[in-house]
Amino acid sequence: YSNFGTTTNSKASFMYKPVKDVLFRGTWAEGFRAPAVGDAFGGGQQTFDDYLDPCDSEFGARSTPGVDARCTAAGARPGFRQMAQTGPITSTAGDQSKYPFVAGAGNANLQPETAVTKTAGFVYNPGFLPGFSVALDWFNIKISNQITAITATEVAEYCYVNGLSPFCDALKRDPASGDIIALNRGNANKGALETQGLDLSMSYRLKRTAYGQFGLRSETSYVDFIRDKATNDSEWVNYEGEYFYNRVKSNLSLDWNLGNWNATWTARYYSGVKDRCYKKNAAECSDIGAATSWGTNYNKLGSVTYNDLSVGYKTS
Repeated sequence: YSNFGTTTNSKASFMYKPVKDVLFRGTWAEGFRAPAVGDAFGGGQQTFDDYLDPCDSEFGARSTPGVDARCTAAGARPGFRQMAQTGPITSTAGDQSKYPFVAGAGNANLQPETAVTKTAGFVYNPGFLPGFSVALDWFNIKISNQITAITATEVAEYCYVNGLSPFCDALKRDPASGDIIALNRGNANKGALETQGLDLSMSYRLKRTAYGQFGLRSETSYVDFIRDKATNDSEWVNYEGEYFYNRVKSNLSLDWNLGNWNATWTARYYSGVKDRCYKKNAAECSDIGAATSWGTNYNKLGSVTYNDLSVGYKTS
């Protein structure tokens, strides 16, 4: 690479079949991604971002250790309220900035991101049960120097919640009102992103009968953790079970075919997640005071199952 020198990326994998019915497998692989031209040198634009100031005394994170002191030192004194176009913000969703920010600017200091993927598992096809197969695989994926776009809320949180000075340099407060009057956000290298879990798949194709041939398929993914850190020296923040990071996702399908007819029924299951509360009261939050990646308070959303049915007919 003209900007980043030379890289060597390796991959090693194995398959071992000690008996006819069982296969063991595993992989260790390196990944590399250099910043694209737009990532490093793209132009920015003026924007009025929707964001949440962690220094807001009602909906922010001032109760988190260290945040109140950092906010006060920066000019957002105790009792400070983030102001929207028509007054103080009314929820943890924040509101649109009254002042123009700069968004999407390239970062000429970006470095390539690297990754290591590790997997290990087995496949079992029992001879006493023709048509049946089960596979279980463990995975761990870690991306270092992750190239990603940073939001206005993240810039403020990394500064005041995590105490990271490079992000504090990207914003400016009015010393009189305490409002954030300037903020520059764009692309950055975050410290790391890592996830780990298990994938389980099973399938069973039954013998053909006078009523057609049936088959069962199931794919399930269990996430042990999905976490990131803003810099190499930061603490890990785990997002597993929050927002759309469900701990368990599973698909179960029943296939059928007879002559020119075929049909498939599929159930898609997503485990419950913690969602951010927009108001700090019992009506909006199921768990007030509970710790989350964004601070405290969350609303527990239950699991969801979707059912899909498709029917087909072959005409020729």
